[in-house]
Amino acid sequence: MAKCTDALKNTYALGIAIAMIAGYGLLRSANSGIYLSRFSLVDSSFIFMTDLAFNVTSASVTVLCAAAIAVLSARGHLPSFSIPIWPPALLLVLCGLAASTGAFDALPPVEGHIASAAIFAVGSTLLSLAWIELFALERPIDAVVHIACGTLVGVVARYAFSNMPAPFGTIETLFAVLAGAALLAYARKALPPTLGDEAVTPEIPASRTSRFRAFDEISDTLIAFCVLEAVVGLVNSFMLAAGMHFEGSGGVPHVAMTVAAIIFGVFAFVTHRAPKASTAFRIAFPIIAAMVAFVPFMSEGYSRMFSTLLLLSYDFMAILITYQVARAANKHRVSSYELLGISSAAASACLLGALLLGYTFGQGDAQKVSASMRFLVLGCAVIYLLAMALVFFSRDRRRKHGTPRRVGAPESASNASEEVKTKARSTKGVDDAPEAQTPNEETHPSVERICDMLATDHKLTERETEVLAYLARGRSNTYIAEELCLSPTTVRGHIRNIYTKLDVHKRQELIDLFE
Repeated sequence: MAKCTDALKNTYALGIAIAMIAGYGLLRSANSGIYLSRFSLVDSSFIFMTDLAFNVTSASVTVLCAAAIAVLSARGHLPSFSIPIWPPALLLVLCGLAASTGAFDALPPVEGHIASAAIFAVGSTLLSLAWIELFALERPIDAVVHIACGTLVGVVARYAFSNMPAPFGTIETLFAVLAGAALLAYARKALPPTLGDEAVTPEIPASRTSRFRAFDEISDTLIAFCVLEAVVGLVNSFMLAAGMHFEGSGGVPHVAMTVAAIIFGVFAFVTHRAPKASTAFRIAFPIIAAMVAFVPFMSEGYSRMFSTLLLLSYDFMAILITYQVARAANKHRVSSYELLGISSAAASACLLGALLLGYTFGQGDAQKVSASMRFLVLGCAVIYLLAMALVFFSRDRRRKHGTPRRVGAPESASNASEEVKTKARSTKGVDDAPEAQTPNEETHPSVERICDMLATDHKLTERETEVLAYLARGRSNTYIAEELCLSPTTVRGHIRNIYTKLDVHKRQELIDLFE
């Protein structure tokens, strides 16, 4: 009987996982198709832009909508599952039908672009928030796999829809919106009961400390995402305004998203965790910075390759920020509405400013300064943005893992260490121990500071430092393994190394270092 019950539970959980993967993939496919074709009103985009009015309006409305949701959520006016599903989905479908039947032709071109862009921005933002809320309810190890699989499904669906004749492609895109909404509604109804005590309860207001830690955790990815959003907007709008077109520009987004989804998916399946934004950015920075200055002087193939690599970096960071927001919301019990709302508003604001600046700069007087020279100036701005983000990552890494000794604080940590060394040694291993007395994080804000000092003084690795922070809070090995997406054996190995480097023999002795 027990085996039968377990089998039913596993089948039920598998069904929910498939629904989430398929539904999220269909949403991404529909969003991409609508944005790149402006509800099928244009045949193809120039890189990721279709029309300045559409893109600028979409970014502006996204800023307003996401910021409003973040404020309402922070003030406690948006409890869990309060974002509607069917109204934004039906709004997108009706707008798509209106565009395909020529209803927008009755409006002036600018007003038609603004109306369609505003509808897309509101509908896309609300549905994205609803999906991220579900991922935030899952264990991080499940969320990263579902996001990776969903992204791959979205790429396949988008490729299939884009190769269909115009009427059928539009119909399939609108069907993807409705099917994704139906699967989202099913997953929202079915998922919470399967989570038990691990479910996030956004109705409980998050403390200021929890909010700060959640935003600190996603700060690296958010900075990289905003910088790449601005760079993409600058380059794309400038090339569009200056007439620097090249053959195959409409296929660049599909290729970039496909490669980004494959890289993220492979990494997620192999390591069962997401890559670090700082590492990904350090790989992308020298390539983009080295290529951007030569774009005006090289062939169309070079421009196509550069645009693909730039969008690849951006798409990869977009997937990563989705996971990071879900993970931070789950870990710190902060509303995903608030985290994603602020992230979306910040990124869209960067895109909006970059679009306007790049387009204005690209329309300069060609008789005074050639487009090539203007692009070189723009390239310098791009390199500057990338370099500033890289400096931020370097300083942040030193702050977290190489903080110099502070006056007074190190002595207390060292004294605590000496007291530990005089305690009676235990032969207990590093497996899950009974709950030890842990310092209260609200009344002992020095936990993170002491953790950083111990890591510096005893040469702990970055991963060992992360494990140490969880140990200081009394977390079990199983909890640490799930949070960091590691195997229990790997966690035990890290704890064994920590014990050796700190010269402690049981968990309570380690926790005493933080009191």
